[in-house]
Amino acid sequence: ALYDDEEGRKDAANRQFRTILKHSPDHLATLMVLAKNLAQSPATAKEAREYIGRAMQLQPDNPHITLEYGWILHLGGDHSAALSVLEGVQKQHRKNPLYFYRLAKIHKSRNRSGAASDAARKALSLGVRGTIASEMQSMIR
Repeated sequence: ALYDDEEGRKDAANRQFRTILKHSPDHLATLMVLAKNLAQSPATAKEAREYIGRAMQLQPDNPHITLEYGWILHLGGDHSAALSVLEGVQKQHRKNPLYFYRLAKIHKSRNRSGAASDAARKALSLGVRGTIASEMQSMIR
């Protein structure tokens, strides 16, 4: 499943992830990867929320799961809720470049250019690289 996922064969990977969850419904990593994959499409966004919601039930105090939950809300178009979720775990992620990258993207989607720029600067200062760094730099300009 992970190989198909990494190779971009998301449909095949998602079928395999669902099979894994039939046998191990509490498999946290599978819940999270499947939720993130499904959140990419409006047609499966609701299903994505169900899977990440299950992960949140299993580990409600895990800031990494909460970060994924917020991102999935954003991908599903619920930017206000996503921002609220991410702001709730800011203290646990103050040195996490992925957190600030996602925060910048959410602020940008809400047309909050100043906040997006601040989060992008922080992501860059924490060492994001490659296309993410280029994207963050474009938010600062």
